[in-house]
Amino acid sequence: MSKQIKATDNEKKIISIISSISGVPEKIVKKVFLSALMIYTTDYFDEEEVFKIVIPYLFSVDVRPTGQSTAKGIELVLDSDAKANQAMYNEVKAILNGDYPPTAEYIKNELKQDLNKKIDKKKAGSCG
Repeated sequence: MSKQIKATDNEKKIISIISSISGVPEKIVKKVFLSALMIYTTDYFDEEEVFKIVIPYLFSVDVRPTGQSTAKGIELVLDSDAKANQAMYNEVKAILNGDYPPTAEYIKNELKQDLNKKIDKKKAGSCG
């Protein structure tokens, strides 16, 4: 019997926020996360005791699944240890030091480039 994968309300909220910030449709953001889930599920079958989940720019998580058979089936426990990736470390460090985080600088540069493109396009249209 197939069960649909459903996002929690919190996951839906995060998908929506990522979509808004990135300009990528929610459907595509959801597909990216579902693809990651498939990758890590596949990796689980290749590992014996621990498998690693890498969330780019954020965390690396070592997951240790354990389970035991009960009358209701397998009772699964997922123990995990997360380690911040360098990008996350740099973000938090900048904030704690009262500095602008690297993502703020990235967004500022993206906005500046987008604005310059629009200005150049407008200039090109008014020159002819």
